[in-house]
Formats: sequence, C-alpha cells, structure tokens
Amino acid sequence: MKYKTGFQYWLVKEGKDIFGFEKNLELEKKKPEDEKPIIQFNVEEMMDLLAMHSLGAKQPFIRFSNEIHWGRGNGALRLWMGTGLNIMIERQGIDLNGTPRWICKRLYQIDPSGYGGFEDAVAEELLEQLKKIDESELDSPSREYEDLEGLVASMASVIRRTARDIFIFEGIRKIDQYNYIIRLGVRGHGIEAQDQQRVEENQTHVSYDKNSGVIRLLNYNVESSKAQHEWAIMVTDTDLNFFPTQTREEIVETIANTLHWY
Repeated sequence: MKYKTGFQYWLVKEGKDIFGFEKNLELEKKKPEDEKPIIQFNVEEMMDLLAMHSLGAKQPFIRFSNEIHWGRGNGALRLWMGTGLNIMIERQGIDLNGTPRWICKRLYQIDPSGYGGFEDAVAEELLEQLKKIDESELDSPSREYEDLEGLVASMASVIRRTARDIFIFEGIRKIDQYNYIIRLGVRGHGIEAQDQQRVEENQTHVSYDKNSGVIRLLNYNVESSKAQHEWAIMVTDTDLNFFPTQTREEIVETIANTLHWY
C-alpha cells in the first residue's frame, strides 16, 4: 500500500489549512476492509508501535492503554490520547514550589471521520515530534511573566479564525492582570448537552500563578437547565499547564486545535 507521508496528512496543526487526513489517498490495491464506509483508527496498535522506540536514553513504558511515558522525573515525556482521538504530548518540569508539573508541548487531533489503517504512519510522525521535543531545551517557570495579555489576545484572534462555526466570539473579560476569560457564545441560543442541560457559553480561562511560575489554561462550558434560568460552570474539558519560556505560538495552537474539533 502506498500513501503520502508528511505530518500535515495525519495531524491537525493550527494556522495551516490542514484539517485531518488527506482525502485523496492513492492505493495500489484495495483490501476488502477498504470498501467499508468507515475504517476505525486502532489506538492500541499505534501505542504499541510507539512503545517499541526509546528517546535517547529514555526507555518507554506503557502506563495505561492510552498513555506512554519515556523516562522518569524532570525532562520525562509522556504521550496520551483522549476519548476524542486527541493526542497530547507533555514534558515533566518542576515549578517554583518544587512540584512536578506535566507541561503541554503539543496537542494534535486525529481526524475523527474514520480513516484507519495508517497507524504506522501516525506513530512515525509522532515519534519525530517526540524526538524534537526531547532534544530541545527544557522549559522553566518564572516569577515574572509580562506577556499574558498579549498571549490572550493572540489566542482570541486564532480562536475567531479556527473555532467551529457554532461559536460566536463574545469578547475577552479581564478579571485582573493574572486572569483572563475568552468568551464564546453558541449559535441558536445555546445547544442541548447530553444531560439535557443547555450550553450557553464556552469559556477559556487563561491564568498565570507567579508563586508557581506556571501558566494555566482551562476550557469549559457554562450550561443552564431547560427548566430554570440558572447558569453553572461545568467540569472542565481541557486543563493544560505551560511554562513562560515556551513560545507564544506553541501555547496558542493547543486551544486552537481544541476548539476547532470541539
């Protein structure tokens, strides 16, 4: 089987007109399963392929069926996959309080439309990203971070371009110099969640803790009961940590991918 390789064909990255798998795959032969309308992506197969490779001196070990670690302690890497086929790559660091933190380095989304059969290609490209991160300088916390407002403005700009069209940008709320909320309304006066709650807003809370030196990003829904006029913040969908030495682009692309595939 021949297939086009290259990271853009398999994973989504904000800012590039790339939205999942390449649709026009050229195949030499069609297997019987290729005739199926949807070929499910085999997560276990991809994880097994990744677990066959070390990162320098860091040996892999599977923590859970959807989570692999390379090494232990400061500088260790982990890759885990969420229920929506979202892939997170994180590296362990130590905050200013001496607490170990998993710092988000990459967030990707495998196209959920059903193009299975390319687990080896996805694993290969992920391994390349893991190697690049492992070979890069360690990120670090900081007592000062003067770019939080600029970071939030960049996030809001990217969200307006890439978020699903069910969302309406409502603006940025500044709580204080260390806390901002990016607000997205929902078209059609809200949509109903599975528990019959109505999603009124989606909010991204971006904060900086000068005591720990960590930037934190939370994304969650604000929902209301159909029978009442009371709004409530629901359990967060996304909870990510970053260090101030990371580039703005690296931080911003995570929320862009999250909301594009919401």
